[in-house]
Amino acid sequence: MLITGNQLKAARALIGVDQAWVANAANVAINTIRNMEGRGAEPITSGAVTVRNVQLVLESAGAEFINGGQPGVRLMKHITMQNWQEAAALPIGVGARVTVTAGDYETLGKLAALGFNDAGGSGGKRIMRRDTGVISPHPDL
Repeated sequence: MLITGNQLKAARALIGVDQAWVANAANVAINTIRNMEGRGAEPITSGAVTVRNVQLVLESAGAEFINGGQPGVRLMKHITMQNWQEAAALPIGVGARVTVTAGDYETLGKLAALGFNDAGGSGGKRIMRRDTGVISPHPDL
């Protein structure tokens, strides 16, 4: 879950996008992103819907927010038809950005058998997480 401004800034750096890209993709003003990042290590005070929209945009681009002992961010594992077996090594709760040929239900079925939930997507791209939670699909996926 996106909690701090530093997480937002780190996520942008990991996926290589600027504030304007995030603002445009999340349909918010660039000053909103600046203000969110300006919170630093403190919790973001923007509205819940705004924070969720920004989080979904960054997750769809490959960032994963982690909140074990303290808030953090990392890149999701990118799973393709060629390396789907590597998904078995991912721990519970880890997200994966999955690229499969549209309609490749065999690979999706194999991932589901490993405990991955399909959050939907388009053009063969999906966000999946290995746990029992549900991730809402994002239209920019």
